[in-house]
Amino acid sequence: MLFASVPIYILSLPMRETYKKIILKQRSERLNLPGPPPPTKSWVQTLKFLLTVTLFRPAHMLFFEPIVCLMSLYTAFLFALFYVFFAAFPIVFGEVYHFSLSQSGLTFLASGIAFTIAVPTNIAADRLLYMPTHRAAREAGKQLAAPEHRLYSAMMGSLGVSVGLFWFAWTARRGVHWIVPVIGTMPFAWGNLCIFVSRFNLCSLSFGRF
Repeated sequence: MLFASVPIYILSLPMRETYKKIILKQRSERLNLPGPPPPTKSWVQTLKFLLTVTLFRPAHMLFFEPIVCLMSLYTAFLFALFYVFFAAFPIVFGEVYHFSLSQSGLTFLASGIAFTIAVPTNIAADRLLYMPTHRAAREAGKQLAAPEHRLYSAMMGSLGVSVGLFWFAWTARRGVHWIVPVIGTMPFAWGNLCIFVSRFNLCSLSFGRF
């Protein structure tokens, strides 16, 4: 995490500010204009906001919104599968292929490469599949395309998860070269991240900001 975060942080330093409140504050200071008034919420209003928006609303959405409920269950299952899957690495490569601890750790590089490939996959799905439907919806007078169009990368990723699991399970045995199950981890990791990103985009488009 540290090795990945440091170069990303360095690359983000020269980027322009994108947060609306900060942009408005900087603009008012540059033009010598009065900024927005500070919030004057009482502790009762703050507590009410905390209970309704932060606690009760997510629980209500989880139990009464089918999209949130089903996608949360699916994502929870994938995350459980994700950690159980990687917990099998020391067993498979240590006991079956007799790898050392450091060699078993290097097998996780295949998943790292797959996660990296998932990034352009989601970008390509957005540009090539979602954006044409979005432009068609705008031309038809709609503000946005249907949120379900954000699930193209998840549809592809769900196949990758299934293929990766069977590939890894069927090849992780003596008599099969160790590189075969290592490569089999890549469709699983790639598909997992594609589904996670699609789920986030779907929920943000379906419900927006509350």
